[in-house]
Amino acid sequence: MLAEIAFQQDRQDEAISIVRLTLDVRLKDPFALHQNLLTVQYVLGDLLGRDLRTHSEAVNILTDVISQSWSLHGPNDRDETYAFASLADCYSLSQDWTMAAHFLRKVIATKAYSKGLNWKFNLLDCYGRAGQKEEALIYFRNDLKDVTKEHGTHNIHFLESQFVLMKLLTSWKLGDEARALGSSIVRLRRELKVENEVWPAWLEDLNSFVCV
Repeated sequence: MLAEIAFQQDRQDEAISIVRLTLDVRLKDPFALHQNLLTVQYVLGDLLGRDLRTHSEAVNILTDVISQSWSLHGPNDRDETYAFASLADCYSLSQDWTMAAHFLRKVIATKAYSKGLNWKFNLLDCYGRAGQKEEALIYFRNDLKDVTKEHGTHNIHFLESQFVLMKLLTSWKLGDEARALGSSIVRLRRELKVENEVWPAWLEDLNSFVCV
């Protein structure tokens, strides 16, 4: 709680010191739950990852969180998922867009704890900044196929995948395919009754786009 207050007041060094102290105390406590230790360790890695000066330490801590999470719970645990996301943020901060995209793909592949987040759109942005538009086209075409297979074609997941692919096609000036997707998006948006939704953020972006 104190760390959160310090961070919100832009006292990041103080927030990091509080979390370090908390982690140190819990590591010395023989009765501390391993899961709680892992969560505190993740918070420390996430905070450190917001400053280029502590980038390397953040990467090491978050990588260790992922390894321990696998050992404790197997794949797709919450701490693993958010550690992947924090690593993507770390590499975005250092403008290593290829590595940022790598970890965002891992986040998306967990298919967990993603409601309301914009990871696919962040991935699209990383691909663009890395100059990997062909890789993006392959990835998001396959993503639409995977979502169709898993969820069908009448749900918010399909709408999201269509929209991100349409944005990519538009940037590549593949107009015919983009227009076909656009017509499908408008129809599905209406059928799902999400015309006035502003959350998650990509849905607000979609509704603004359709209204233009």
